[in-house]
Amino acid sequence: MTAQPHLPVAMVLDAVPLGLAGELVRDADGGGTVFLHGQASFSWDAGDEAGRRWAAVKLAAMKAAGVGEIAAVFDVTPSTVWLRHPVNGVVMEAVAG
Repeated sequence: MTAQPHLPVAMVLDAVPLGLAGELVRDADGGGTVFLHGQASFSWDAGDEAGRRWAAVKLAAMKAAGVGEIAAVFDVTPSTVWLRHPVNGVVMEAVAG
């Protein structure tokens, strides 16, 4: 490892922190982009509720942040973010919201 400090996750002034390695940047029109380790990892347009939910579920699945923090950043309650474990080899994931 080097002694160089970590670079900013997203270089946008009003980005919302998400865990130790991520940030959410909201668009003026209602869309958003999640940056993980400085790279755009998930993005959705205004009105794309499926894309927004997909991003929240995948962030929880990869444990990019805690469920409570993900829920807060996505403006839902923690009980609406949930994951199911594999059943018969099929992983079922969903976010209600």
